[in-house]
Amino acid sequence: MALLLCFTVLSTLAFAYARCPDGFEHNGKSCYAFVATKMNWFDADQFCTSLVPNTYFTHLVAIESPREQQWLENYINSHTELRNRDYWTSGTMIDRKRGWWWALTGDTFGYDNWAPGQPDDSGKCACLWARKLYRWDDVSCYDGYKYPICEFELIM
Repeated sequence: MALLLCFTVLSTLAFAYARCPDGFEHNGKSCYAFVATKMNWFDADQFCTSLVPNTYFTHLVAIESPREQQWLENYINSHTELRNRDYWTSGTMIDRKRGWWWALTGDTFGYDNWAPGQPDDSGKCACLWARKLYRWDDVSCYDGYKYPICEFELIM
C-alpha cells in the first residue's frame, strides 16, 4: 500500500511539472508568466517564486538563446497590454567576480542581447528595454518600475 501511495505521489508530481501551470504561456521547455505589477528586481524574483505553490522552480526569466529572445519579443508585441513596458530578467552581476549570470539557472551568460552601449555599469540587474526594442539594459536592482517575466522550467 505504501509503495502504491509513493508511486501515485511521484506520478502526480511528474505530471504537474510536465505541463504549464495555469496563467503561464508555453514555449519549448519553459512556461512564462507576464506579471502586470511593477516592482524591484528582488521583489520580482520573490514574487515569481510564489506563483507555483510548494515549488522553487519559478524565477525571473533567463534568456538563453536568440530563439527564446525572439519568442518573448513576439509574444510581448502581439499583446497590446504588454507593449511599451520594461521587463526584469534574472540576469544579474550582483557578484562582480562571476560577471553576468542568470539567477534562474546559475549559469553565466552564454547568449546576450545588450542594447548598443550596454552594459554601461549603471546597475547590477538586466532588463528588457522597451525603448530599444527589448534589447537588454543594466539597471539598478532597486528600480521599482519594471514588470517581471517569470519562467517555469518544465521537467520532461
